[in-house]
Amino acid sequence: SSFMIPQIVLGLVAGVAIDLLYLWLKPTFNEKRNLYTFAFAAPAVFMVLYFITRTLAGGVWWSGHLIAGSCIYAGGIGLLLAILASRNEFA
Repeated sequence: SSFMIPQIVLGLVAGVAIDLLYLWLKPTFNEKRNLYTFAFAAPAVFMVLYFITRTLAGGVWWSGHLIAGSCIYAGGIGLLLAILASRNEFA
């Protein structure tokens, strides 16, 4: 379909962007600030790139506030999962 190629490009660009973010931050359970930053930024970056791709491939009917909120929400869920995973009770 018409969205297949942009989706493949989205996956490649998002993968490279998140890999570069990982190399820059070097998140570990010992460096919680970097871990939490990466855990928020990785899904947020993916969602931003997704909505850019959707807009370029035919448009999005959501408002800008809903799109921004979705990106922040995705990052927040990633952050909460990282906080849960880094708790000492699980170590």
